[in-house]
Amino acid sequence: MFAPVRVKRCLAAAVMVAALVIGSPLRAAETLTFTTTAKSEGGNLGGRILAEAYRRLGIHINVKGLPGLRAIHDADSGHSAGEVVRLKFVLKKYANLRLVPEPVLYLNQVAAATNPDLKITGWRDVKKYSVVTVLGFKSIQRRVRDQDHVFTNDIAAALRVLKHGRVDILILSRMDILRAIQKNEIKGVHVLDPPLKRVPLYHLLHKNHEKMIPAVDRVLKNMRQDGTTQRLTDAYLQQFVN
Repeated sequence: MFAPVRVKRCLAAAVMVAALVIGSPLRAAETLTFTTTAKSEGGNLGGRILAEAYRRLGIHINVKGLPGLRAIHDADSGHSAGEVVRLKFVLKKYANLRLVPEPVLYLNQVAAATNPDLKITGWRDVKKYSVVTVLGFKSIQRRVRDQDHVFTNDIAAALRVLKHGRVDILILSRMDILRAIQKNEIKGVHVLDPPLKRVPLYHLLHKNHEKMIPAVDRVLKNMRQDGTTQRLTDAYLQQFVN
């Protein structure tokens, strides 16, 4: 006569446990999808760093590569949970995105040329030359739009423009240029030092996920302090070493 009561109690306990698991905001089964600019080395490295950061929070992430403008639009509209990495200035235009304060990584913006003897130590020197860069890299486009320039749809095309002598220099991130040189087996293009600028890239979350910002920020800080971010960066850069 007591069996039905015990069964009811067991069922009630099971329902309570299930409710707790389902209601947990950082349950291991949770997956978030972030967009990034396709074929961007900053996005690729940023995705690796964020995968570890979210793993520490018990969350799995997927990274979806899209054309740059569509990637940021999808993040702003809530079609994704946010953007892997972007420059901070995009927040002026995309009001639904929230910035995680700790930078995910830094990129070196550099000039590359067929003439290794060009002396370019800053943006003032860049003004002396004709430039090619890639559409979607807005901060560079803004810098060179008032001088002789060419904008291409991808890095391979930009390298061809440079190799064929249509411009003097290519400006992009060091990682993106080195990857394109390697992938396309380009000879005779030299990355010039020093870098023009060291640029921080930040993780952006859609406003629906902004409550996660303190936790993600804390983990990214911890990863920088314990050396994880640097180890992931060094491992990624090894592929560009000849």
